[in-house]
Amino acid sequence: MECKKCKAQLEQGVTVCPECGTDNTPEQPKGIVLTPGKLVAVIAAVVVLTAVVVALIMGGMGFSFTGEKAEETVPPSLDPTEEVTVAEPTIPADGNADDVTCKGSYTVSNEQIAADMANVVATAASQELTNAELQIYYWLEVQNFLANYGSYASYFGLDISQPLDTQVCTMTDAAMTWQQYFLQSALADWHNYAALAEEAKANGFALEQEYADLIAKLPESLATDAGLQGFDSAESFLAANVGAGASVADYQSYMTTYYEGFMYFQSQYEGMVPTQEEMDAYFAEHEEEYAQQGVTKDGIYVDVRHILVLPEGATVDTIYTETFPEEAWAVGEKNAQDILNQWLSGEKTEESFAALANEHSADTGSNTNGGLYTDVEPGMMVEEFDAWCFDDARQVGDYAIVKTALGYHIMYFSGSRPIWVSYAESDLMGERGMALINSVTEKYPMEADYSAMTLGYVNMVG
Repeated sequence: MECKKCKAQLEQGVTVCPECGTDNTPEQPKGIVLTPGKLVAVIAAVVVLTAVVVALIMGGMGFSFTGEKAEETVPPSLDPTEEVTVAEPTIPADGNADDVTCKGSYTVSNEQIAADMANVVATAASQELTNAELQIYYWLEVQNFLANYGSYASYFGLDISQPLDTQVCTMTDAAMTWQQYFLQSALADWHNYAALAEEAKANGFALEQEYADLIAKLPESLATDAGLQGFDSAESFLAANVGAGASVADYQSYMTTYYEGFMYFQSQYEGMVPTQEEMDAYFAEHEEEYAQQGVTKDGIYVDVRHILVLPEGATVDTIYTETFPEEAWAVGEKNAQDILNQWLSGEKTEESFAALANEHSADTGSNTNGGLYTDVEPGMMVEEFDAWCFDDARQVGDYAIVKTALGYHIMYFSGSRPIWVSYAESDLMGERGMALINSVTEKYPMEADYSAMTLGYVNMVG
């Protein structure tokens, strides 16, 4: 892949260009992505967190170890009897009480952070943000940034081995430290979800029982997951991820606001799907901009399911590096035909094909989702696979066995749509979602007391 800005060649798996720092991550077609003050992308296929994912939302970020190494992530300074060394900030306090530059450094000792936990530091109508919950929003903001950029964070001038309040942030034109930047982002996230939750309440929207139950079971889920991560309690698990002071009840409050806001947004968003006429008009209005991206009225995306059957004796690793005799390929072909015959002798539905893919496919990239690949563009797959998908005569429900250098693929064609429609729908939905976010945040403005905010310490270096 090449950088979309400077055209430098990127190594496989690398999305941030080491030459110019441009993020080349493809736009993701799921979920709400929030950044300071605005909704970046919203689309219809929203994924709701399960109880397990909720419990792992911090531990899975890569900043806590399991087992015997768990203690290494909890620095001695988490002992409330010891003081955290507070370094001098790069950018001193400017005295502006109306924004995050109110303080040059928000970092305080564990003793002080414990005393500040109950302080209300921001409000939006009836919604209140305590300093304890602020720790959760703030540290998850930091961890999400590092999860996205990893080792490439240094290209933005961020050194996670040094205090965040001593480094100038390069992500914004405003003069601020990285600590101030992440605090600003955390407050914006809270405001978005809190405003949505307030609007949900105003419209009589209530969480479905299954989500209320998930929140009620969070203490149990956190305790269980803490053990799996090598911690002796949910409290120590939280401390390692969001600093000293935040309790399980604070985490429940955080998740309650998240679910209430997110699920209300989803309920509204599902009704924003544009009509074909609206997409036609939107594409026509932005046709020149799309052309600059290489998007025209030509070209289609396809959705396809497949079951990969390897030659006898091959694995997903060795199929790339070893040569297998004709006899091994013949066995693979027979196995593929047997699986296809099994499907043909049954209901011959897409659902039954998906079940067989989960049972038999060697493709680890799709054998847990029914063998499905969506939004496949020409050239994305190996030649023979690609040629079958983009045959002009291809119809929904078509099936076949296709041989490639990777094995035998039992194919099922799920459907296709013009590429331009996907772009127009996604962008138009994004604008509508952004408008909803902006309308509720304007309706329920945030009042923040920056002077009351303090932040604890989390060791981000594993």
